[in-house]
Amino acid sequence: MKVDRASFKNLAPPVNSPEFVDKYPSKATYLPEEPEPGMGALFNARQGLEEWMVRGTLAIVDREAAKLCEPNTGLPRGVGANWNTFDSFSLEQNQKRIMAMAPVIWILLSTVAFNRQSDNLGLDKSATLSPAGDEMDVDPAGPVETEHEAEHERLERDRRNPSIGVTMAVFMLIVFRNQAVNLFQHVLGVFLFACNAPKSLFLVLCRFGITSAHSTIHALLGRLGKSAYDTLADLGRKAYDSTSDATREPQEYFALLFDNINKYRLARKQTVASKNEMQNGTAATVVALEDVRPNAFDPQPYLENLAKQERRQLTTEQLYEDIDHLHLRKAGTAMILRLMVTHITTLSTLSPAVELWVKENCSRRPLRLRKSRTYPMGTSGIDESTASGGSDVLEDLSDQMKMEPGWFEKLLIMVCGDWLSVDRLRRARIFKSKDTNAYEQRQWALPIIQLWHMKWAYLKVIYKTHWSENSGPDVTVNLRHGLEALNRNFNHIKCDFYPGHEGVRTVFDTLVLTCLLAAVEFNIFGTTPAPPTAESNDTFTHTLSDLNKYFAPGGSYYNCSLDVLIELAETVYDNYFTTSSALGAGYMNTEELTSEQISAFLSQQMERLSTQSTADTQPHEDDGSDDTASSHMGSDIHIETGLPKHLLGDTALCNTILLIRDCFWYLEFATSVTEGDIGRVFDIIKVLRFSFWGGGASNYGNELLEMACNYFYEFPEDLQAAILDNYLVNTSGLPNHWHELDLLQEHYNLWIKRVFNKKNSVFDSNFLRLSVSVNVAGFGRLRDKLFHMIGLSRVTTGRSLPDYQSDINVLATHYRQNGLFKFERGRSQAFTANDIFAAGYDKLKTSALSKFLDRTSYDPTLIHENPPEEQLVHDPMEDVQNLNPLILQNGVLVPGAAPEFPE
Repeated sequence: MKVDRASFKNLAPPVNSPEFVDKYPSKATYLPEEPEPGMGALFNARQGLEEWMVRGTLAIVDREAAKLCEPNTGLPRGVGANWNTFDSFSLEQNQKRIMAMAPVIWILLSTVAFNRQSDNLGLDKSATLSPAGDEMDVDPAGPVETEHEAEHERLERDRRNPSIGVTMAVFMLIVFRNQAVNLFQHVLGVFLFACNAPKSLFLVLCRFGITSAHSTIHALLGRLGKSAYDTLADLGRKAYDSTSDATREPQEYFALLFDNINKYRLARKQTVASKNEMQNGTAATVVALEDVRPNAFDPQPYLENLAKQERRQLTTEQLYEDIDHLHLRKAGTAMILRLMVTHITTLSTLSPAVELWVKENCSRRPLRLRKSRTYPMGTSGIDESTASGGSDVLEDLSDQMKMEPGWFEKLLIMVCGDWLSVDRLRRARIFKSKDTNAYEQRQWALPIIQLWHMKWAYLKVIYKTHWSENSGPDVTVNLRHGLEALNRNFNHIKCDFYPGHEGVRTVFDTLVLTCLLAAVEFNIFGTTPAPPTAESNDTFTHTLSDLNKYFAPGGSYYNCSLDVLIELAETVYDNYFTTSSALGAGYMNTEELTSEQISAFLSQQMERLSTQSTADTQPHEDDGSDDTASSHMGSDIHIETGLPKHLLGDTALCNTILLIRDCFWYLEFATSVTEGDIGRVFDIIKVLRFSFWGGGASNYGNELLEMACNYFYEFPEDLQAAILDNYLVNTSGLPNHWHELDLLQEHYNLWIKRVFNKKNSVFDSNFLRLSVSVNVAGFGRLRDKLFHMIGLSRVTTGRSLPDYQSDINVLATHYRQNGLFKFERGRSQAFTANDIFAAGYDKLKTSALSKFLDRTSYDPTLIHENPPEEQLVHDPMEDVQNLNPLILQNGVLVPGAAPEFPE
């Protein structure tokens, strides 16, 4: 039966042009006029009732919309918004407010957004609309949608939640009614700016009511920048109050972090006044310190210790004895255990037990889990790669925090940076030392070298040490052999960080797993096989499968306890991870040699060392790596000794053990940073005091000697604790997501250039300095907040934990075919790796340490014997891709997402 409905033609809103609406908003009403008396009667009572109900509903909608525009109780307004306003903005809370204050509006829009058949809105699912839309037919067959279609609708709704669409529609419609109710548009506008949205997109979306105008967003960024500067000033005031006992609140201090930022500017038309040039500037960040003891940054005890000149007592033996070899053994055992439970299927159930053992036996000084508070500062056009520039940077940063010169009399401030920044800071203190007050002398700036560039410098040392210029059958183990076997193209001289890290990790994992297989197949350095568990595989192409057989049902180690695994891991460590095991593998049996044979052999070794040292130059780079003119530190000279093989050592095994040891130190450094255990980090730094010198990186070698003097003699205990407890940052607050401060600054530098990348921009421009750089951390928080509010996971680069099993099997085939892990006297190699630890010990023992102490005792700022060049012409970080911190996943280090600011 056909039922007539009201046409609602007389309820159509008046048609006005956009110009009329903008000029007379109060006259552009959408409420229908009441019918005039004497109008023609409707067809029936139902039509009249429907029109009456709609008129009443529209009146309610108008009343609810007015409530949503109320200044104090309605939807949030954008006037006076700051970062606290943005951080507290909640889509869910505003949705609840709309549902409470405007239920009819919510129901009307929800009726449009929700599918009444697949969404349970209390409607009859057997009723469907005909294509005409004005008649209702009863379908006796039930719903049109099939079960599959309903499931598809549910999944689609999970991806596109209609409630979010309804909430956004209300925000969009209300801003047309009252332009002051625009906080939501401000939030989306800042989000679009952070995403590098073009101005044309702002123009279009602003007309749709989705975002505020481009000029409005620029003005808003200035207000947000002022809010950020107020926070910086508050931090500076609290630090001064903490030192002057002017506050009863807990003492609060901060660290300054800065680095150079540069960009190549291309002129559209080059003239005398306009040309292509590299623009250099400085970007900085304030990091709020945590867990600081009272008066830890009082300069008086530190200055008194400096005056005692006790650093002259430092000896090479003292540095060596400071190394905790027992802890390194535990750390190595932990790394082997993690590899076992990662790559051996039947041991995966022991992963929680392994992690508990690592926590109980390897923890040294784990940092309290927290979300670090970081505050980017305004950029400047100061070139911090010069000594005068370093001094100007400190003055600019103190001005941004509104700190008065008199506040620095009783205050030390940690000033952090990479090797170049710290070196320039010390040199700035030299020529400012004659000034009359502490502020101008820059004595309040405490240089603290950071860890990411240090880790990268050591990675370069590893590649220089274990990279052979020659390849072939006579070279069976080094980094070049390993990466070529995996068909990886890698520039070992440039040594980009992430490809270099992955190369070291893959080679190390393969070597350790092959060592483990050798340990379960044979007695170490013996030939007696363990009880067989499966048929032998002569092709050696399935190393991981062969290893798994020993731990599978029927294998020798099936269902073994954690204690057995620990003992096995300790055996592998003792035989393949230590300097003593390398010496044992390369040991020459001198008991059967005459004095003439020994003298001839030693002269040949001296010839090899002298040839190697000819490439030992000092082109100082900003990452602290020296000797880069030589692409490798090992020797490609093969010496024929003429001695019987049974009197010689095993050069191939010795090279292998040195490579495993050096890679272990690097990976333990990286893992300790990720886990936030600064004590374990410093256990490796104690080793690097020697390795940097032996590997030719004397710049970092000097820096670590200065660090040793600071911690042995000069830093008071409370100051040491404050520095150590704040050496790393965690911008997410999640476990295993710690990273270095200088890496955080590199991220901020990258984001500043991504957000504001105009060709004619300069780093000290007002907009970049006051509105962009100081807000980059807020941009990151806002982007993460929006993703979370609409149910999206954080946008990352899409990287997942890579599967290196094929790589491990391929590379292990080479090692097993050559019987690499079985000691074989007289086995030679065309390449001999340098023992950088022993070489570093010799350098420090002979002259390097004494020269360092003589220089720095005369002038504490003369850390380096030959000061580097003033001008930095290239930022090597420009060549590094995917600047993401390493995180620990299932015991494996992988690049994670960028801190706070997704790509």
